[in-house]
Amino acid sequence: MTELLFQRLHEDAVVPERAYASDAGLDLVACEGAEIGPGERAVVGTGLAVAISEGHAGFVQPRSGLAADHGVTVLNTPGLIDSGYRGEVRVILLNTDTAAPFVVEPGMRIAQLVVVPVAPVETAEVDELPATEARRSAGSDPRARRGLMGTEPRIRVSAILSWGGRIPALPAREERAGVLAASRRWCVNSGESSVRALHRELAEEVGINDEIPVEGPRRRSSTRSRPSAALTAKHVVHIIFSGDLEGGRSTP
Repeated sequence: MTELLFQRLHEDAVVPERAYASDAGLDLVACEGAEIGPGERAVVGTGLAVAISEGHAGFVQPRSGLAADHGVTVLNTPGLIDSGYRGEVRVILLNTDTAAPFVVEPGMRIAQLVVVPVAPVETAEVDELPATEARRSAGSDPRARRGLMGTEPRIRVSAILSWGGRIPALPAREERAGVLAASRRWCVNSGESSVRALHRELAEEVGINDEIPVEGPRRRSSTRSRPSAALTAKHVVHIIFSGDLEGGRSTP
């Protein structure tokens, strides 16, 4: 059991006691009076300071009776009391009633204090956050049922084409260092070979209808990404061929 130490800052302050062993909260009692108009707030002192053990924190929460009967709640619920705080515990009360004022009398129970353990943490900056198990499994997310959450690899085909020993500047949808990659249908279709997919892409995206001989694959690489905010995991296999336009076309 964690010992909770209180100090009276005012003679009339009431040190809270647990009414029942199973109670989670301790009643905080007002040490001063206040009148809170409709829609207004007031800071009410308890006349107490508390020493919360290191590794724990105190949370000031509304009392259900005041909330249900009078519409009075704790504005910053739950109010946080750190273990290092030694000042007076003061409660910010809000009267949500639109017509009737609420009068706080000294000795009135106005809130409750719950003490809970807190985990020690250290902060660190990362480029990407790890996925949660719920995100990995996708649960019942409709996007998972449409197959967007799987990590089945998609195969991207591209080619480095040469003409007279040089790489020509071709009007491809995407051209990076001579690697031609289609931007619309860059995946190999089901049942389609990677070479056939490459010829299809060259015809659709670059306008090379001749099935020029290609060699390779010259290079294979694979990229994976964890699910992002859109819950979409990606696994892309890159296959790069080489081909020579010499003799296959009159103009590159």
